[in-house]
Amino acid sequence: MAKPTAKTMEPDLPSLADDAAVQTARERLGRISGDLADTRRKLADVQTIPEASRERHQERVRAIMGGAEFNGAGTPNAEHLPRLRDRLRALVDADRLARAGVAEAEAAATRRILEELRPFRTQQMARLAAALAELGTVAEEVTRFGDAMTAAGLGWPGYLPTVAVGWMRGGDPDSRLNVLIDEIARDYPEAEPDRPLLDAELVRRERVAAGPDGVRGLGKGGPRIGRIGIPKGVRKLLGYSVGDG
Repeated sequence: MAKPTAKTMEPDLPSLADDAAVQTARERLGRISGDLADTRRKLADVQTIPEASRERHQERVRAIMGGAEFNGAGTPNAEHLPRLRDRLRALVDADRLARAGVAEAEAAATRRILEELRPFRTQQMARLAAALAELGTVAEEVTRFGDAMTAAGLGWPGYLPTVAVGWMRGGDPDSRLNVLIDEIARDYPEAEPDRPLLDAELVRRERVAAGPDGVRGLGKGGPRIGRIGIPKGVRKLLGYSVGDG
């Protein structure tokens, strides 16, 4: 279990846009997408010119070009349709692959960056989990003292007001607080704090469930209490091998 340390300065977060592989993939996509858009425009120009007016259209193009002989290089005509359609099909597939390449490059860069940030994030989670565990201990003290006042006939509502702390009791395996710590420990096992109140309650519940003969155990196939199972400290207290299960 990690021991929380003092807060450290947050690391600088690199941008995906600065990753060389991401830059290359995005540039490739930009070039291919530009070619695809240009090819679609040219194909649309050819397909929208009525056959009867193609010659008049080409004559106007030649006039605009200053009378130079039209060779099809500037504006596509019907003869270009097969080539344009072939190019369009190729560019559509290339565009799809380029987009997938960008996604892969961004995912790889993200995984690398997050792996580099994991030590700092783990430290953050350890501090958070430790603070929650301490909160659970205080909540148990508040609850225990309140119960004692009630048992002594001193439970005057409103005279010593308190807050509802049941959801944050550290000794209740099902409290929202312990569930939250379990979730942190699931993703950051090294950040799990010591929870002696929870350990004691789990040991008590397991011994009650086992009965006087102690048949029920925590070995392979045995019960698992809580969201992430019995903590190692509890298994040791019960006399089972940490490696069991």
